[in-house]
Amino acid sequence: MGDLWAKVLGRLRRLFAWLEGWRFTAKMVAFGSFGLGVLLAIWPREIATSLTQFLKHPFSGPLYLPGTVFWVAALAWTFALNYRLSADSREEDERVQAIRRAITRAPNPRIFSSAVTKYGHAFDLTLTALRVSARHSGSGAPDKAQAADMVKAMEEGFRNLLELFATMAAEFNGLIEAEEYGANVMILVQRGDKAPYFSSPLAGYLRFHDPENLGSLAAVLYLPPALAKLNSAAPTDSLARGFALPVPDVKGDQRRKILVLPGAPVCVDRYRSNIFRDTRHTEKLEEALLAQDANIRREVLEYFSDSGRGAFVRSFASFPVVGVSSTLEDQVVGVLNIDCASPLLLGPDDEALTTFEALVTPMLRQLMPAVIEYAKLLVLAEDPVMLTA
Repeated sequence: MGDLWAKVLGRLRRLFAWLEGWRFTAKMVAFGSFGLGVLLAIWPREIATSLTQFLKHPFSGPLYLPGTVFWVAALAWTFALNYRLSADSREEDERVQAIRRAITRAPNPRIFSSAVTKYGHAFDLTLTALRVSARHSGSGAPDKAQAADMVKAMEEGFRNLLELFATMAAEFNGLIEAEEYGANVMILVQRGDKAPYFSSPLAGYLRFHDPENLGSLAAVLYLPPALAKLNSAAPTDSLARGFALPVPDVKGDQRRKILVLPGAPVCVDRYRSNIFRDTRHTEKLEEALLAQDANIRREVLEYFSDSGRGAFVRSFASFPVVGVSSTLEDQVVGVLNIDCASPLLLGPDDEALTTFEALVTPMLRQLMPAVIEYAKLLVLAEDPVMLTA
């Protein structure tokens, strides 16, 4: 008996699977209706009588075979049709949800036209003004006071550009308010020829590195406070202590991919942009810091924690400012960072970084000479951060 029931259940499962996978719902309705109509035409009186008797004496009246055949067929057809329509409904719901997810994940389509028109035009005007402010009208190199004035003028131009980049990222996402976006430019400061290799102020600004081991660095990425546009969640004094990131000298080291900190240092080491979609995703952050010293890992995790100084950065993307050097090779002179007070600053799409990078790379290529000139003027202005041994 058990084997019989197992066979029956197996056949029913195969029947339901066939019904669920059958694509011809319209044919089921047509042929089912036709079959029931034929039965009703052959036995109209018997079917009507069986219904009347059932209503008068349910489960106790006489059994009319023609009527029983019709009503069993009708119930089976109704069940099969309902099962097939339910499967169609689920499939349609899944398709609609997939479309909604695709729409939500896709960048705002307006950005692709405005990147060339609105943002491209604004960038050209701002960059032109920035270059004008970096020009020295006199002969020879500007003196200390002149260089300091030119630095201030350039900083105003940089802030306008940072506002543009932050707004561009917000429009690219389309789901987060522009006020939640910040942006900054970090300048690459190469190591000096002899110890202590970097200026005391710059070494004091350095985060996530052992201050007693400056000789292991190839360079430091320095963030001048004037080259930062803070997002709406950032405290006004978030850069009061200064900020700089280490770029380790790991050329040829097989561990370089895991020794370099995520973010701006990766841009310098690998000449490519990178993104961190949620700094509160502790597992991802710990994975990126796996090769770091335990104290460094703890410092980074604490910095991005709810109570840390970097709590206002929930996600960020970094883009190298690259140009062609005198040796016709690409070189990184700085990094553009865009941050957001919410996760997924560029949206949930896995290809968002690649798409946004394609939009900003031409701008960053043009920005390179201004970054180089700004760094030179800082030296001429005798900025203590830039004076190495």
